[in-house]
Formats: sequence, C-alpha cells, structure tokens
Amino acid sequence: MMKRIALIIEVISVGLWGASLAYASIESERETLARLAQELRAIEPLIREAEQQRDPTSRIKFEYGWLSQDFEKVIYGIEEYLNNPRIEPRQVEPLRGDYRR
Repeated sequence: MMKRIALIIEVISVGLWGASLAYASIESERETLARLAQELRAIEPLIREAEQQRDPTSRIKFEYGWLSQDFEKVIYGIEEYLNNPRIEPRQVEPLRGDYRR
C-alpha cells in the first residue's frame, strides 16, 4: 500500500517537473497545481485504507495521523497559493517526514 502511495507521489512530482521544463504559462501552472491538490486529496482514502489494514501487533508503528497532517499542509499550501498569490514570503510549518514510531 505504501509503495502505491509513493509511486503516485513520484508520478505527480515527475509530471510537475516535466511541466516546468516546458516553460508552461502561468495559467497552465495554476491548472497543474489545482490538479495536484486534487490528486493529493484522492490519495487520502488510500491512507485510511492502509491504516485499517495495519498490523496492531507490529513493533514499529506507522503514524498515519502524521502523514494525513502533512498531506493537509501541502494541500493547504497549494490552495492558499492558488487563492491568494503573494509577492512576499510567508512562514511555512515544517512537515514531519518521519512516520515511524
């Protein structure tokens, strides 16, 4: 399950990188970012599915709540950019990144 999520994220990342190499217009960048936010939202059910399938006796636990929070932060950042473009930098809360406990 986690391999599927990682593969989806990688495909999305490569797609965005490729689009930036093509010098896409501002509008196409915004459309791509909106699609990215939509794709990330589509991954959320996979996270819940993986959480339901976890082994409760496992010594090392995967923190699905932390992963969900990080996804929400990324989606929020994209949507905030799309809805409120800014010139000046803003403070960004760091992602956890490590989901084992």
